[in-house]
Amino acid sequence: MVSGAHVTAGGVWTDVSSRELKENIEPLSLESAQQALVALNPVTFNYKVDKEEQYVGFIAEDVPDLMATKDRKGLAPMDIVAVLTKVVQDQKAIIAQQQKAISQIVATLKKHDIHVNFDFTGTSSGVLKNSTQKNQPLAPLNSEVLPDKYDLSSNYPNPFSASGIFDNPETRIQYALPKTGQVTIKIYDSLGREVRKLVDEYKNAGYYNIMWDGKNEAGERVASGAYIYQMQAGDFLRSHKMSFVQ
Repeated sequence: MVSGAHVTAGGVWTDVSSRELKENIEPLSLESAQQALVALNPVTFNYKVDKEEQYVGFIAEDVPDLMATKDRKGLAPMDIVAVLTKVVQDQKAIIAQQQKAISQIVATLKKHDIHVNFDFTGTSSGVLKNSTQKNQPLAPLNSEVLPDKYDLSSNYPNPFSASGIFDNPETRIQYALPKTGQVTIKIYDSLGREVRKLVDEYKNAGYYNIMWDGKNEAGERVASGAYIYQMQAGDFLRSHKMSFVQ
């Protein structure tokens, strides 16, 4: 591809190919831009006549046709800029869509009195960080110290998701039994209907962890929303609220 661009004798970059000299002008497709970007192979090199200086760039014969001159002996830098521009524009659009989706999720969670702080950082790519503070465990894992009372911790993480939005497809529930006995832990939806029975057995005194993957008894993924998990052991009865996001 010949762009007609060049550096003048005064060192100024000039694109002499104006709109009047172009025809068949069409938007660069994202697919073509992405393929060209993937095919680029940055290298380091030195010119044969100058062994001491090291450069970074591309070999014209190895770059996609979209960026090489017709004789494949040179590159069209502005074509590379055009490809990068197209890809970055698409990434910005994706980030904007994700930010909108996150805002909608946070608004939904706030309706259930669940408050979560997020930050979305990055330029060409974004990183979603769940800044919910982790609950302190009831006791160190493998602890030989027995609890002196019944307890049921808040689940972590909360909210949790199976869709990758928060990158945590399961949530952990910790509970403590000061003495041996029957214990049940059940999950209910916001209407009070039983969704899943996580624990229903006779257990020795100690500290325990149980995971929930957002599925009901039939192994089906539950709908997004608020859920209640309840523990009963002897006269002890306690519930906590959690939120699941598809």
